[in-house]
Amino acid sequence: MIAVADIMAGVDKCFTTTGNAGHTHKVTVTAADFGMLKAGTTVLKRSCNGGDHQYVLSCAATSPDAVDPGCTANSTEGMAC
Repeated sequence: MIAVADIMAGVDKCFTTTGNAGHTHKVTVTAADFGMLKAGTTVLKRSCNGGDHQYVLSCAATSPDAVDPGCTANSTEGMAC
């Protein structure tokens, strides 16, 4: 989940994800990506440490508190991806 506050801040941020893969990947969401999310556009991202996983980011109309990219994401702000 990506917090609405992160989308509204609109600055590059790196997330560590753990999904069905059973291991972690890092995904960088850029300021431009956040702008696209604000505009209602779907954003496709590849993990930046392996690139073999693709994430689909979109603002869920049914969830006012978060965006669900299909994974669990924990902020690792400041961590290089």
